[in-house]
Amino acid sequence: MRNLTMMTDFYEFTMSNTFLADNKKDTTVCFDMFFRKNPDKAGFAIVAGLEQVIQYIKGLNFTEENIILACDLILLGLTEPPY
Repeated sequence: MRNLTMMTDFYEFTMSNTFLADNKKDTTVCFDMFFRKNPDKAGFAIVAGLEQVIQYIKGLNFTEENIILACDLILLGLTEPPY
């Protein structure tokens, strides 16, 4: 499976950084997967692909290249340094 860890936005990094700053790096957290509204104004939705979401979360990790990119973003002033 390819590494999709960096397919995120700075909001997730900011949340993670807050946990590190508050010394909660070993705290178990929960995440939601959602959508904003039903397509075509339907009254229901059918969900598929949950197995892929679970596998993605289980395999979530940062490679050396991901860390180098994050450091570059910090140097460019696009995000705050981690604690």
